[in-house]
Amino acid sequence: MASTGPLRRDILASLNELFKSFKHPYALIGGVAVLLHGFVRHTDDIDLMVYCSTQDFARLHMYANAQGFRASQSRTGNMLVMTHKASGAQVEILRATSPAEKRGIQRAKSTNVLGTTFQVMTVEDIIILKIETVTKNPSRKTRDWPDVAGLLGILKYPQDFNRVVSYVDSKGIPSVARKSWKAYVNAVRTLHDK
Repeated sequence: MASTGPLRRDILASLNELFKSFKHPYALIGGVAVLLHGFVRHTDDIDLMVYCSTQDFARLHMYANAQGFRASQSRTGNMLVMTHKASGAQVEILRATSPAEKRGIQRAKSTNVLGTTFQVMTVEDIIILKIETVTKNPSRKTRDWPDVAGLLGILKYPQDFNRVVSYVDSKGIPSVARKSWKAYVNAVRTLHDK
């Protein structure tokens, strides 16, 4: 069955029930979270991140199957790709492994999405997550840098902005983006310091 898009009440209700029964902290990330924060862009799936042990994550597919999803584990064991049986929509659940990912889940905010409450990662944590992803996997640059650029315009200055800058300064970013990143940071600071 062809997907009619990820934002459907039945899919969201099934995901909500999945995480109620799984009982581990989670957050919406990816394109849906980016949209919920106000940066409009297309997305074909729903991405979530969960904070749990490797053993518990290996059992997540059983919970997913009970809630109307067909699930398959990734090769690394840190991603579960699911298809919503009724709609064909794709959902990807990642296991939080880095300190930044775990902090992002802990700071997630409850948000109403089409009548269902979800934990949604904050703007600054999504930016940090995407920067971390590109640092680990440069091939994702064309997919994630546009989100970073769009979300940077939504950040509250200076508190949220400075948190992202501190993270990037402590971790570094790919050399190809370093010059434009520094120019952006300086431009934002100059604009707000006037």
